[in-house]
Amino acid sequence: MTSRSSSHLIFPRIAGSLMIGIKEDADRAAAKQALADFGLQDIDMAGTFATATCAPFVEPSVCRELERDLDFIKYAEMNGVVRLIDFSPGWMVKRLI
Repeated sequence: MTSRSSSHLIFPRIAGSLMIGIKEDADRAAAKQALADFGLQDIDMAGTFATATCAPFVEPSVCRELERDLDFIKYAEMNGVVRLIDFSPGWMVKRLI
């Protein structure tokens, strides 16, 4: 979490969890192996979308390195929790610590 603002409390980042976009023409098996060789773990690929884990709290630098060093990467960013916020009666958002 980068701050204690309401947007970061309601939509927190997940430490060590990454979302990665893979280019359409990339070889999926080679891409998965390259991500593993890069040091990522728990790699799961579905089409052009992948999730993986890295060491916690170094995600921004890992994402920059992925985008810089691997040409088949469209984007890499931290994963976060997204909660539906509907201000109609009956919906409420709470954060349990």
